[in-house]
Amino acid sequence: MNINMKDLALEFYTAHKEKKNVELLSNRGILIDEKSAYKIQEMVTNLKIQDNHEEILGYKISMTSEEMRKLGKSIEPAYGTFTSSSLANGTIQMNSNYQYLLEPELIFVLTEDLSLGASSDEIIQKSKLAAGLEIPMGRYANWFPPSKGHTVGDTIADNTFAGFILPGEAIDIPDSIDWKNIKSTLYFNDEILDEGYSSDVMGNPVNAVCWLSGKLAQKGKYLKRGMIVSSGTFTNPKILKKGVYRVVYDLVGELTLNVE
Repeated sequence: MNINMKDLALEFYTAHKEKKNVELLSNRGILIDEKSAYKIQEMVTNLKIQDNHEEILGYKISMTSEEMRKLGKSIEPAYGTFTSSSLANGTIQMNSNYQYLLEPELIFVLTEDLSLGASSDEIIQKSKLAAGLEIPMGRYANWFPPSKGHTVGDTIADNTFAGFILPGEAIDIPDSIDWKNIKSTLYFNDEILDEGYSSDVMGNPVNAVCWLSGKLAQKGKYLKRGMIVSSGTFTNPKILKKGVYRVVYDLVGELTLNVE
């Protein structure tokens, strides 16, 4: 099948802008490889910048646990691109056309440009750390859990389900931080919903940011000063419901999200 990536990118961008759904690519017999899927993602991002005057805010890293990679039919994580419209202010108003998830994630805030394929030490040296809640959102209807025919190309082309990101206040990274044992506790309407540890994020979240830096380096790209990176979920994704969510992390504080 001859795939017109420009037309597909315009379809995803229009869905993003008009809050509409897109039919799953694989359901239409459109089977794309990772390279083509990332190209579509990049084209959509460029449309957001050129047509909607958005800026790149940073990146999300998805499928950072083996369980989520199996579910997403991927052998490695995947990234999505946050733009200006992705930044949440503490309140989310759900659109009935979309399905939303919730994931507690640590956010790295870059204080300097990173080199291509930056090391763990460089990432730690040039970052601050913040509490975070990511709200994944797919342009496909009923995209989670993935259907039997869903491919990793479907995921990446839809910006790896980048929706909204809520960051807390960034702090300097403590010298004595135990990257494997940072705990998060997620509450829904003041009741514990789940708990998780940073070790569930590729061993520790710095490894996830290293992976992203290396992946971007393959395209000659690097993480820049001021960008944020949502490094991977501490728990299995939760279906977002109306109510009040709160996440409490060791060291980096807590966040509250109101969902309407």
